Amino acid sequence: MVKLNPARQLFVDRQFDEAVEAYHRQLREGPKEDEWKNLAGLAESLLAAGRYTDAIPLLEKVGDYQSNSHPKALGQQEQLSVCHWMVGKRDRALEIIKELVIAVRDGKIAYTDISGGVSYGIILCYMAITLHHKSDVDVAMKYLKKLATRSRIQYWPGPAALFLLGALTFGD
Repeated sequence: MVKLNPARQLFVDRQFDEAVEAYHRQLREGPKEDEWKNLAGLAESLLAAGRYTDAIPLLEKVGDYQSNSHPKALGQQEQLSVCHWMVGKRDRALEIIKELVIAVRDGKIAYTDISGGVSYGIILCYMAITLHHKSDVDVAMKYLKKLATRSRIQYWPGPAALFLLGALTFGD
């Protein structure tokens, strides 16, 4: 059995505040080659602990590193968008998730979730409806309709998108 690092184990055990402290300790005392892994874990732990304002700069830093290290890779845009939304910066949250949807749609980001990036479209749709941004709802729906033609739509949250599009009902 593979043993997780101590901070990750705390995260898995849903002890998020303790995981934050453990990641801080690992960043101070751990080997330099683990820095990015620990920064990513710290950002994820801060998000899970509800410390969204603290998570934002780390998610930006980790996301930039990920995007620069692997061309066409997904950074931390989804998580950043959620953090901004949760701290009340809703227009910024919408902007981030919309940029992500457009980047996936245009092939600038090739690596997404198993459904092909459906979750980003659903989040954009929710945020745009909540903020009464009809043009952004249209962007989300067109994006989801495009993804609905692909075989990967069968993977979650693809069925939720199909339901949103009216292509799936509770009876199906």
